[in-house]
Amino acid sequence: MRDPFQLGEDRFLAWLASRFRARGGSAFSLGIGDDAAVLAGRPARVVTVDQMLEGRHFRFRWIVPRALGRRAVERALSDIAAMGARPEGVLLALSWPRGGEWGRKARALFEGLGGALDRRGVPLVGGDTTRARVGHAALAVVAVGRPWPGGPVLRSGGRPGDLLAVTGPLGAAAAGHLLCSGRLAPPGDRAGRRAAGAALRAFREPTARLELARPLARHARALIDLSDGLGLDLPRLAAASGCGFEVEAERIPVAPAARRLLGERRAFRAAIAGGEDYELLAAIPPDRLPAAERAVARAGGALHVVGRLTAPGGGGRLVRRGAFAPWPAGGWDPFRPPLDAGRPGRVDRAGRRRSGRR
Repeated sequence: MRDPFQLGEDRFLAWLASRFRARGGSAFSLGIGDDAAVLAGRPARVVTVDQMLEGRHFRFRWIVPRALGRRAVERALSDIAAMGARPEGVLLALSWPRGGEWGRKARALFEGLGGALDRRGVPLVGGDTTRARVGHAALAVVAVGRPWPGGPVLRSGGRPGDLLAVTGPLGAAAAGHLLCSGRLAPPGDRAGRRAAGAALRAFREPTARLELARPLARHARALIDLSDGLGLDLPRLAAASGCGFEVEAERIPVAPAARRLLGERRAFRAAIAGGEDYELLAAIPPDRLPAAERAVARAGGALHVVGRLTAPGGGGRLVRRGAFAPWPAGGWDPFRPPLDAGRPGRVDRAGRRRSGRR
């Protein structure tokens, strides 16, 4: 294979897992292929890494350094939540330019990062730093966590008949990205400005659903976070569980801000292919759903049932007013051209390139 990066993310990770599966050793009970790796032992640990590169994942004209620090923490902790775990510590790898302006940005970055860690009660325990050229700032957060009772919850635990539920509305972050990138004009009316503010906050400062990890560890059979979009992440969970799936279009919770800014049709597409909402998708047995809903409500959240897993071989289907259609898969693929390429990253199910943000 000349260039495995041409495969796209999912095929690349499958190739990587097959290439290195035999080298994991007994220290790992789960390696490549989930939201985090699982370290064997009593108690088990989960570990993940999430990186952000200037020009691909962010631009400073879109996000201030303080918010970038908070965002880096929450992105990594979302993977911990998606394993039904709680974070215990993080490490930071930082590549940063030299100079007075960049020194000020670095201080603001660490204020945001430290504030997010303090709020979560998670220590920074180490990392690495190096210099970068201007325009090439990068940071990566390694997060380590411990599963709650019932965890870790893997993508592969779902069974046919399990109900599919998301933990919150989708699509606001995608609308926020369109505003930042100039592809969506800021609205002039008061309601529109409020919606724009909500969308920008959703994109710039996402919040990992850590408070829901504990109840979902008790009741969900499979979990994944939706950072790449429901269109991609749901098929990943179903494939790992060896299932097909059906989703009712009318039950997908579309964020009000996305509806206000994009209109019904574009907001629905954003809810499926937008990503960056950092909600969780859970597969829950029907008999456990009432208890799961009560437990999640006590933790301050809500579950929105959107569909169910089906028998293997059925693929994915979208049900709209009783009619079936193929699942409109789409979302973020990190191996597509970067933000600087003009028409970056996102692809629809037909393979056409769309504008992306990560």
